[in-house]
Amino acid sequence: MSGSSLNKIMGMGSEALFNARVGVDVTGHNISNAHTEGYSRQLVRTKAREPATYGRFVMGAGAELDDVKRAHDEYTERQLRQELQKNGHFSTLSNGLRNLEDIFSPELTSTIRERADSFINSIRELSNYPEELPVRVAMVDNAAQLTESFNTAHANVAEVQDALTSEIRQYMSTTNEMLKEVAHLNVEIASTEVGAKNPANDLLDRRDALIRDLSESMDIRVYRDKGNKVVLRGPNDSLLVEAGHYAQLDFRQEEQNPRNLPAIYVSDLKQESWKRINDHFENGKIAGLVAARDVYANRVRNQLNEFARDFAAGFNRVHRMGFGVGDYAGVNGRDFFANAEHADEAAEQITVSLTALEEPESIGGALSPESPGDNVIANEMIRFFQKNEFGGGKLDFGSFYEDIIGHIGTDVKQALDEKEATDIVLGQIKENKESISGVSLDEEATNMMKYQNIFNASSKLITTADEMMQTVLGLKR
Repeated sequence: MSGSSLNKIMGMGSEALFNARVGVDVTGHNISNAHTEGYSRQLVRTKAREPATYGRFVMGAGAELDDVKRAHDEYTERQLRQELQKNGHFSTLSNGLRNLEDIFSPELTSTIRERADSFINSIRELSNYPEELPVRVAMVDNAAQLTESFNTAHANVAEVQDALTSEIRQYMSTTNEMLKEVAHLNVEIASTEVGAKNPANDLLDRRDALIRDLSESMDIRVYRDKGNKVVLRGPNDSLLVEAGHYAQLDFRQEEQNPRNLPAIYVSDLKQESWKRINDHFENGKIAGLVAARDVYANRVRNQLNEFARDFAAGFNRVHRMGFGVGDYAGVNGRDFFANAEHADEAAEQITVSLTALEEPESIGGALSPESPGDNVIANEMIRFFQKNEFGGGKLDFGSFYEDIIGHIGTDVKQALDEKEATDIVLGQIKENKESISGVSLDEEATNMMKYQNIFNASSKLITTADEMMQTVLGLKR
């Protein structure tokens, strides 16, 4: 055997030692990150070197390190992103709807229904004792409490919308930071991988984790360019990240929005021009918050305003026919409620008329003038609550109120059902991803023993080749 052959054997042994050492390094890295969220276990891949020809024989030349890759499945990753978008959407939507539902909780004693019942009872007292001033004062007080419950319900809905706006702003701020970091990682990954034989696995994990978090916040689509940089597109096909450039989200106040709800805009990659994307969110937490604020809360707000308008207009129509007592015994045509018939925010502005507040004698309970004991109109006021004067003439007072609450309850249940369904699917996908990318300490312990044995065998190979070389050198002497 020639010295060159023995040198070749020693070279193979040295390379095998190197491969085993890399295997131990990677295994140690996996064990250290066994509980690191978003970490993908890394795998050492070796390949046989090109064989060499010796005379009529083709002989193997050992093994070389091919690369260190992460256990990662792009299809599973894409599934996970899509399900995170759905789950994030229904998570924030259900929370926002429950906040709306709490406004009309039956446990409250100041709801519109509770105050309306008290108001109706006071009208019954007026019907029984139309000439008694204390009865009239009590009716005005109950009416004021009813209008206050309309005002409070409207204010509570507006408060929920403001809270949702604040929550959207927080998610937008976090999203902006993540977009910026993804762009920076694009650059860092590209520069790290230049001239390298294996990908920048840990940086790729960090970028994937950020993209997953982004997917939970908003609906995005992920593409890759030739340099392994990601390109992100968002709602309304807006370009969010390209190479090292990134867009930003921001609120813009709009003059045409009478309710002072700022809309979401996205910048271009230079943060110079902006376009509106508020109505284009379909999935993700921001989409759920926008839907809760702009669709569901606005619907409740509109229903409350319609409720207040119809109530004030209908009740006033009955009251105008009535004659009061005292100085008002011969006069009718007065409104009992004010500031609601034509107001866009009727529930916010409805009040008892100033005349009724200051002069309860003006309450028109009689059909005929100068008839103190007449209670015909007072009875008509009571009957008004049972008439289909609401919801386009299809519902009475109580049914319309229950319809508002019923819609919210249905929406909450549907959102919670959707969230529970996505929780199940999301859990299954996460388990699948964990089976592919997760670190098993038992497997890593086995790998550690494997690489230790390879290291020992490689050392023995080098020792044996060295002894053979010494023998060859001794023959020459």
